[in-house]
Amino acid sequence: MPVRSEPGARPGGAVAEHVTVTADVIGVDAKTHTVRLRGPQQTVDLYVEDPEQLKLIKVGDQIEAEYRRRSRSRSKPVAPAKK
Repeated sequence: MPVRSEPGARPGGAVAEHVTVTADVIGVDAKTHTVRLRGPQQTVDLYVEDPEQLKLIKVGDQIEAEYRRRSRSRSKPVAPAKK
């Protein structure tokens, strides 16, 4: 789902991508409600909303996770090149 800058604003945009991955659990942090997952292409930390679900997950498990990955870009003004 791409998003673009408003007319007259600096160029920029954002893209959100829905990702489903089967990954290995390599860390669980009950304090911050996060799990660290190692998938086939990258390692990610994901927030788990329901603390009861977090209790069911342990290091070494393999789980299927769904999350939304966002990417943003924004332009910055630069000084003109000196001649």
